[in-house]
Amino acid sequence: MNDYVPQIINAILQQGTVHYSDIERITGKSKKTIVKYLNEVQSAVQEYGVELIRKSNVGIYFEGNIQKLSGAMGDGALQDN
Repeated sequence: MNDYVPQIINAILQQGTVHYSDIERITGKSKKTIVKYLNEVQSAVQEYGVELIRKSNVGIYFEGNIQKLSGAMGDGALQDN
């Protein structure tokens, strides 16, 4: 897992909805690279019953068992994958 993936997951968990510009500030990477990171985020969160949603003019956010994902982040489960 890319080092930025946990940072992106945390940002979405904390803010609820983020935009590409928010992730650009966190990572310093281009939108093309962020799309790749978000694909990794999507794969990482699926096992926790969470879906990554990307909607134009709305933003990027999670749906599903967010509490389980938050718990995994708190336990460091996604840090070492």
